[in-house]
Amino acid sequence: MSEYDEHGFNEDGMHKDTGYEFDKDGYEKDGFNQKGIDRDGYDRDGFNEEGIDRDGYDRDGFNEDGIHKDTGYEFNKDGIDVDGYGKDGFNEDGYNRKGYDKDGYDRKGFTEDGMHKDTRTLFNEDGKTKDEAAGVDTYESTDEEGFNEDGIGGTALDPVPSPDR
Repeated sequence: MSEYDEHGFNEDGMHKDTGYEFDKDGYEKDGFNQKGIDRDGYDRDGFNEEGIDRDGYDRDGFNEDGIHKDTGYEFNKDGIDVDGYGKDGFNEDGYNRKGYDKDGYDRKGFTEDGMHKDTRTLFNEDGKTKDEAAGVDTYESTDEEGFNEDGIGGTALDPVPSPDR
C-alpha cells in the first residue's frame, strides 16, 4: 500500500510534491482550495457560486422551474413556494406578492388605492401620500393639517376638501 493517495496526499494531509497541505494547484486532500471550493466550482455544502447544487436545486431545495426536490411540486413540505409564499398566497410576514396583508394594507398602512388605514384619507399621520411614505418623490407637499396645495387630504375622515380652501 502506498503512503500517498491517488492525488498525492499522505494520511496526515500533506502533499508529496509540495510538502504542504495543498497540492501545486492549491487543493487540499479533500479536494477543496483555500476558499472552500472544489475543482468543479462547488463549496463544501455542494453548491456553486449561484447557490445551485449538482442536481440543479438551490439551498432551499427548489429547481429553476420552482419545483421542490422533496415534494415534486411547487411547494415544499411546509407549504412554501420558491419565492417564500404559502399556499394561502402570503409570506411569513403576512404580505402577498403585491405587498398587502390580508386586510389589504401595505407595510406603511396604505391600501392599493392609496387610502391610509388610520387617517382614512390619502395621507398618513405625517401628511404623506402612499408614494411619499414609500420614498417616492412626488414633488407634492402638505401643510401642518395634512392638506396639499389643492386642499386635498387632511385629518378629517372625509377626504373631500372644505369649500373655503
